[in-house]
Parts: sequence; C-alpha cells; structure tokens
Amino acid sequence: MVCLRPAAIPAGIPPQSRYPSARRSHEIAAACYSRFMENTFGTEMQAPRQIVFDFLDDESNLKKIVPNLVDAGVTHETPEKVGSTFWHVYEENGRKMKMTGVVTEHNAPHGFAVKLDGAFFGLEVSYHLDELTPTSTRVTQYSKARFKHVFKLMGLFFGKKMQREGERVQAENFARMKEMIEAEARAAEASSGD
Repeated sequence: MVCLRPAAIPAGIPPQSRYPSARRSHEIAAACYSRFMENTFGTEMQAPRQIVFDFLDDESNLKKIVPNLVDAGVTHETPEKVGSTFWHVYEENGRKMKMTGVVTEHNAPHGFAVKLDGAFFGLEVSYHLDELTPTSTRVTQYSKARFKHVFKLMGLFFGKKMQREGERVQAENFARMKEMIEAEARAAEASSGD
C-alpha cells in the first residue's frame, strides 16, 4: 500500500471512476493524511483532586513522570494559562526530538489540555480529574497522535505495534505518577495532622 499525495491523484477523476483502483487510491490517500492513534488511559489515586492537579500542573514534575523528556521550557506564559507556549526535548535511542506546544485548556482543578507539534507527529493530550471522594481522584488522559511524512506510512503498517508500545510506556509513566502523587498526598495529610 502506498500513500499518495493529493497532487498524485489526478484532478477531476472521481474515486468511483472508470478505474476500480482509483477509488482505493483515494481511500488510501485519505487514510494516510488522517492517520492517527488515539488512546485513553486512566487510574484512580488516593489523593485529593487539588493535590493531583497541582502536581500535574507543575512543569518541573513532568521530567519525573516522563523519563525520556530531557529538557523543557516555557516560551510565553499567559496569566490565564490558556495560550501559554512551551517546548520539550525528548531523547529516544540517542536521538533528540524537539516539540513545541500550547496550552489549549486550563480548568483548575478539573483538568487541562495541550497540543504539541514536532517534526514527525503532532500530539493532543488532555487530563480530566474526577473527584471520587474528598481523598481519591480518577485521572483520565486522552491522547491523539497525528503522524507526519513517512510516519503516516509507518502508522499504516505498524500502527497496532506502535499503539501497544505507547500503551506500555503510558502505563509505566502513570504508575510513576501515581506513586509520586500518592506519596505527596500522604505527606500533606501527615503535616496537617501535626
């Protein structure tokens, strides 16, 4: 299967034209240009929602959760947070990739969302925090990665494998995050009981 550029599809030839393969070519091209992976991951934490939100909202905690994030910074910060821009540098197998991002939603303590853009893919991530009890919170992360360039083709061929690997890494990151947030909640509870 080959991804066709829109320019490679002859103008004026409808997909259901004389050639049965023309329709298939248009379908393949559409799949290539909209190829993305979506994922939802969630966990319950024994921590008040505000503590969970504050931890996730603190940029310095991100490197603790995502071990391949090697550098990060804020480019522009707005008072209301929405519209703030930032950059991240990730390292994987000795290769570094820079991504730029923007905060698209910030609703303390209910959640936030960001959009990131890099050379190989774009990423939309949102966190939603549901208070289960005053001392427990459900954190749900929704993510959508949209591939670029040759990675669209890789997504067609290796999408399921890439998704499984992404889910494995996400589970590890969530386990680290849960451990740190619950430790912070226990420390806050111990200090308030003194």
